[in-house]
Amino acid sequence: MGKRDAPLPRREFSISSSILAVVFAYSASVQLNDIDWYFWLPLYSLACFVCLATTTARFAALGRILSDTGLFCSSILFLKVVLEGCHQEGVISWKKFISLDMNQRLVREKLGSLLVCVSMCSCRGARKNQQEQAVRSGAFFQSGRRLLAVITICLSVAYFWGRREGL
Repeated sequence: MGKRDAPLPRREFSISSSILAVVFAYSASVQLNDIDWYFWLPLYSLACFVCLATTTARFAALGRILSDTGLFCSSILFLKVVLEGCHQEGVISWKKFISLDMNQRLVREKLGSLLVCVSMCSCRGARKNQQEQAVRSGAFFQSGRRLLAVITICLSVAYFWGRREGL
């Protein structure tokens, strides 16, 4: 697909991708003090790059191709975190699996990898829909991307609000 053939992304998709890129860039920047930063820094950096690349027509094809790599990596890390969190102390705990307590490291990592996974899926879905020129399902991925950006912002605000009140 050449430079001329690359379709311009929709405005809503570009705005939500930009918001997600900022969130993923911030997430990558705070990973340096984590004990397993070597997993999360590349994942969040890749997610940030994919989100930025899909906002411009020039790099949209590269971003959509790299979304496959991001989807694979985020799925593996999500599985790692879920297994690590559910199988602590030799006991499988479903309570830890469904926990949303953002003060726990494993919950933050679980939600972060899940957000990257969903973001990469929406990039893949947008690519598929552009190739097939399916208008109805394309609108689904556009609104899904917006919803993902809103959920990400709400989770971040709730986490920082809770930390501020806990101090």
